Amino acid sequence: MIEGYCHPDFKELENHFRSLIDSGYETGASFAVEKDGEMIVDLWGGFKDKEKTIPWDKDTICNVFSVTKGIIVPCMMHLVEQGKISLDDKVSKYWPEYGTNGKENTLIKHFLTHRAGMFGFRERLENPRWQDWSSFIKALEIQEPFHEPGTSQGYHALTYGFLNGELFRRVTGQTIGSYFKEHIADPFDLNFKIGLDEEDLPNCADTISISDAMGPSKGFQIFISLIPELFLPQPLKNIKRWFRKGDFKVAFDSTAANDDQNYMNSTDWRMAEIPAGNGHGNSNALAKFYGILSNGGSRDGKTIMSRESINQALTPHTSGPDTVLFFGDIKFGLGYLLNTQLSPIGRSESAFGHAGIGGACAYGDIDKKIGFSYINNKIHKGLKLYQSSNELSDILYKLI
Repeated sequence: MIEGYCHPDFKELENHFRSLIDSGYETGASFAVEKDGEMIVDLWGGFKDKEKTIPWDKDTICNVFSVTKGIIVPCMMHLVEQGKISLDDKVSKYWPEYGTNGKENTLIKHFLTHRAGMFGFRERLENPRWQDWSSFIKALEIQEPFHEPGTSQGYHALTYGFLNGELFRRVTGQTIGSYFKEHIADPFDLNFKIGLDEEDLPNCADTISISDAMGPSKGFQIFISLIPELFLPQPLKNIKRWFRKGDFKVAFDSTAANDDQNYMNSTDWRMAEIPAGNGHGNSNALAKFYGILSNGGSRDGKTIMSRESINQALTPHTSGPDTVLFFGDIKFGLGYLLNTQLSPIGRSESAFGHAGIGGACAYGDIDKKIGFSYINNKIHKGLKLYQSSNELSDILYKLI
């Protein structure tokens, strides 16, 4: 059973979303689309828990993992707009302790484009306390980069948030999560937070089954390792190189929390500020956020991000090969994942946004003037990870 609103011209989207819930493929989910400033789809349904005892309602929020990365971009760009930083400044100008052990020449733009060479922790963090921000920062300050900063692209799955978040804190004296709430979420009435308060916890859906959600199977890894590169097409050569290099494991498995597949449902995780991966919200908020950005960045006299900053953020700044993500040609602007064949972001060259390891996906499209968001709480494995959002995107672009 689903609830909410869908414009009559887009009933095909409603029907498909209903099938995802009624079939049991999804446990619980929300889905929203804004076009030309109007919310044309705002639906939700299913259950918040694995046992299917607590219905998903209008106010249900869910962890969207790396979708959070796109949310903090305006916060960083506000510092540029206000003249507090330049993207070509060295990080050490504002964060002196970072400029050691081969990181001295790291630029701010390297943080935003996954080119800092710091996509994981060299020392695996045992029993991390997610609300202990300083422990993560100290670990990053003393370690050497995996690659020379600025020389290669490697997706910073978790460290992206700590790096940008600490830089933001050094410049402003404020956490990026609290700034987002004060300057973006509250003024625009967005039900989205980075770091929940205690009163938010009852509205939070559980994340279900993260085990083996990403990466090829062990059998496939063994199979491809036995085939000489001479006989492999380029995409499989890239994957074989990725197996040997191991950057994926470093980026996604450098804390012992990953041994506990339920860590993302802990109060510690939910109440921490992890600007790369623990934003919680609903699809209405994300569709509205990207809808505003896709229509110039302002609404009702308030601005999320200036047109100039939007243009700068959506300019391709790096396009791989990404040493973490299978050596794929993943294209990034400043913080935003841009549309490519390997991306679940939109269906046009003007699409931008971010996806998360849980299957959530949120994006805007400058040409189509839309904001799209799909959030689910059941993590699907392998190639099915973004199946639901991809199917809904295909239908949406057919209709518009």
